[in-house]
Amino acid sequence: MRKFKDPAAYAQQTGFTSGEKKRLIGLSVALLLVLLAIGWGWFKTRAVTSPGTMPAEVPLQESIAIPALDTAKLDAQVRDATAEQRVLLDDEALDFLLTHVRRLTPRHYEALGARVLDDELRERLLEEPSAARGTPLTVRGWLHSAEARRRSPTAALEYAGRLVDDDGHVTYFVTDDVPDLMPGVDFVRLDGRFLGVFSEEDPEAPGRWIEAPLVVGTKLIQSRLASAPVNTLNVAYLQQQIEHDHVTRTESGMPGIATYDQPSDAIWHVMAWGRDGADALDWNAAPEIDAETLQAVSETPDRFVGQAFRFPISRLQGVRVRRAPENAPRFEEYTEGWLGNSTWKNVVHFWSPIPDRELELADYVRAQGVFVRNFAYDSAKHGVRIAPLFVITHLESFEPVSAPIYRNMAIAISVGAILLTLLFIGLVRRDRKRAARSEQELIERRRARRASPTS
Repeated sequence: MRKFKDPAAYAQQTGFTSGEKKRLIGLSVALLLVLLAIGWGWFKTRAVTSPGTMPAEVPLQESIAIPALDTAKLDAQVRDATAEQRVLLDDEALDFLLTHVRRLTPRHYEALGARVLDDELRERLLEEPSAARGTPLTVRGWLHSAEARRRSPTAALEYAGRLVDDDGHVTYFVTDDVPDLMPGVDFVRLDGRFLGVFSEEDPEAPGRWIEAPLVVGTKLIQSRLASAPVNTLNVAYLQQQIEHDHVTRTESGMPGIATYDQPSDAIWHVMAWGRDGADALDWNAAPEIDAETLQAVSETPDRFVGQAFRFPISRLQGVRVRRAPENAPRFEEYTEGWLGNSTWKNVVHFWSPIPDRELELADYVRAQGVFVRNFAYDSAKHGVRIAPLFVITHLESFEPVSAPIYRNMAIAISVGAILLTLLFIGLVRRDRKRAARSEQELIERRRARRASPTS
């Protein structure tokens, strides 16, 4: 006797037949291939507007440990709350701070973010000395006086004196060294830390007392008066002053390095022009750096000193804001970094007169600048290398985007593929329900014929 399927069980069945499963798997694979094709097209489109993978030539990154200063202990040792207390200098506090600053180098002051002692900061130090105890400072001024002294027969020689800036403000100092400097003649700089407020009678006006910050450091260095704005780049001056680093070979065949002490005025002249006069240049007429041009710059640098270039979209391989060494244009900070590009064989080193803390490692950037010199550095993988050094006058972030037409096409194809899949599943379910109803009707008709008296 023929057996019929249970219609109720057939109608409630949720699985697919073997053939339907094959068709569904095939459609899913087709959808996956479409999505992979869309992703690959998006990647290739993005690559057109970005520099791609950079050469793996990363300069060695320096790190520095900063000696700690117990400012609470220092503050407890200093007494300068009243005018009477400010005429005395506590030897214990002075020795404590001198011991600390003798461990500091210019790199430490850079890492500490030492601030220039300007009018606003000076006023704050005088009003709230306790809150600012130990603040790292940079002070410039004319050397007014420097007295050599020993506070005890066994103590080290130290110097105490005054600096006077162009506005007549006094800063007292204590330091270990005043090398060949003449009061009333030399303009100097001191890096140090704020100890407290000190008061001394003016030797030129008896009865007049001068209260001023007291800064403790290790050495006065020769400084320079501020220079005028630089609106024109003096290329002939640069070509005369600039020398280039080069790599030599030792007797064992290992790479050595020959680095020249660069005249500081030369590079700071370019930096000052980048700050003051670079906007007047027609940068659209400047050539764009490519691999061939960059190679020529590295091999024959004298030809390109002072020449302006535009950079293609490149990527930051290193960037940081550094504290500037002593310079006449009065840069206190500048941006230093490295640029990489997939079309270059080497990296580009750069300085920028604008201290930009928004830039981050691996950012895409647009840039324009002037070639200065060849620069030797220790790379992470290849030892001593040479890179061109540029002063970048304009540096901005660039966010790569894909073309809207490709993005819209990708969205349309993806949505269409998903809808087709859903439609297929819906049609299969509808056909199954129709088949179930048809078989139910067929069974009912057969049952009706059997029940009929004439059958």
